[in-house]
Amino acid sequence: MKHRILYVQAVGERGGVETVLLNMVVGLDRARFEPIVAGLRDGPFLNELRRAGVDVYLLPAGRVRQLYGGGRTVKALAQLIRGADVHLVHSHNAVAHLYGGLAAGIARVPSIFHLHGVPPPGFNRDGVISWLATHVRASKILAVSHYVADDFQHVWGRRDNVEVLHNGIQAQTLLTEAESASVREEFSISPQTLIVVMATRLQRWKGVHVFLDAVARVQADFPQAHFFVVGGGLFGLEPEYERALHESANRQRLSRLTFTGFRPDVYRFVREANLVIQASIAPDPFPTVILEAMAFGKPVIATRLGGCPESVADEVTGLLVAPGDASALSGAMARLLADPLLRQQMGRNAKQRFEALFTLPRMMDRLQQVYHTLLATPARFSS
Repeated sequence: MKHRILYVQAVGERGGVETVLLNMVVGLDRARFEPIVAGLRDGPFLNELRRAGVDVYLLPAGRVRQLYGGGRTVKALAQLIRGADVHLVHSHNAVAHLYGGLAAGIARVPSIFHLHGVPPPGFNRDGVISWLATHVRASKILAVSHYVADDFQHVWGRRDNVEVLHNGIQAQTLLTEAESASVREEFSISPQTLIVVMATRLQRWKGVHVFLDAVARVQADFPQAHFFVVGGGLFGLEPEYERALHESANRQRLSRLTFTGFRPDVYRFVREANLVIQASIAPDPFPTVILEAMAFGKPVIATRLGGCPESVADEVTGLLVAPGDASALSGAMARLLADPLLRQQMGRNAKQRFEALFTLPRMMDRLQQVYHTLLATPARFSS
């Protein structure tokens, strides 16, 4: 019997969570499971899912404080579950679970609350959503890293048996898609130039300003290096931060640093990078770009926060540095830029670690076992 899985997604633009969801529906064993997606907000990501051959339903969710509108969305989801003969609901992050978990309970099907980060407590909008979502029952709670699982249990006092499911990506798809036009050709960069890439959305907690300060410290010693910030202000967040970054780059005369803006082809930059940087100053749950770098055999410098130490093996596949420390980051960058043999060895180690731990087939095998277990037993819920 083929089981139909409903994925509930709250955002219409592509970010890290959306990339994970796309990988899931592409990697799902279609002989056993059929994916459908309910989007709570319209956007280009829903079209990406449709192009991947997935049926997508748009069920717009209003503001949480608008109880009537929210109730209408939950009712529509419950009707979709029953009408489409859905067997399990898999919701990604707090907003999606708030609606998807309630609808699953009404329709009496099992549900998964997938944590891609720790729902923040507080008395603001996000805090209220977090409180509500964490009190919606789920049959299983998944977390993308041990950091997320541990912090969720600590912050919310939950005793659930949260299961860690590290994200995985499809390396072969990356390798194939990255064979398009060269980044070096596009930006007129010589074959001898070393390329350093930081791929991220432009928010302060991502630490792009720390990266710029580190570049300012090393650029004079490495005139053969070019630095890229790949990404834009996704979801319209913090436009003033983006302006401040450009002002900082001009003030520090970072003439060999390029802001690309949002790019759907981040993997092309990662493929041609000699070094990949992750500089978050707040815990990053489990950055996808690190996995992409590892899949391409690239060394990574990341901050010793969140889920990064679970992917980057310090002094083996890359280097871990203190968050917010431009001096430490620049020192690590200088060390690897000056040592091609060390970069190559760490890159080889990174690829081996990726293939052992973070491939999409490995993630999907574990996820589909979770589905099988939930579907083989009567609906049960974590309180």
